[in-house]
Amino acid sequence: MKNKIGDFEIPEISFPFDAEEELKHYLSVSGSDRGVESVAIMGVQDPELVRVDSKWLRVYAALSYLKANIAGAEANQDELPVTYLAFALNDLGKVDEAVDLLSQLEKRGVKSLWTDMDDENPPYISACMLLDAGRGKEALPYFERALTDRKNKKQDHIWINLVLIHHELGNFEEALKIYKDILSAIEARKPDLTYWEDSLSSKKFKILSHLQEKAK
Repeated sequence: MKNKIGDFEIPEISFPFDAEEELKHYLSVSGSDRGVESVAIMGVQDPELVRVDSKWLRVYAALSYLKANIAGAEANQDELPVTYLAFALNDLGKVDEAVDLLSQLEKRGVKSLWTDMDDENPPYISACMLLDAGRGKEALPYFERALTDRKNKKQDHIWINLVLIHHELGNFEEALKIYKDILSAIEARKPDLTYWEDSLSSKKFKILSHLQEKAK
């Protein structure tokens, strides 16, 4: 079941404690100068001061912030409160609910989740959430949609993830095709695989090394 807040369908959330009371307690003892917004954005910064699960408390703070700041008119007025709730839900392990919120932003034409960045669009973040949850196959269409935004500065990262996901799924020919496309698209700056060595597991790095040999 979902609730309507502004123009958004928000999942119904049942908290395992008196969330309002616990958030008030945390804010009173932590001295946070940004209050609810701080917890909604960054989560609980002083876990030793919390009497309950801090991830649940972040969800409640994000939900409260959304209710207080929803504009219900233009997409760019509501994207940050909705984004905070999506990240809080993902942090709690509620990936489907988080992706659903981001998809609603995508349908409203939101191109960037942050005002100072143009490379983290809703489908890109959804894909990363699903991938981190071990759901690479489900992440594929989100990564593919993220590529349609030509301003996305994370295109190399998206391409590499597409390669690795297809390889993991056994789609070896597709993985090789995409990798060749990468080399063709960025021929002027052919990727030095050592760039990825620090950020990828040894297994994934070996996959890319193998594909590079086959692509020659």
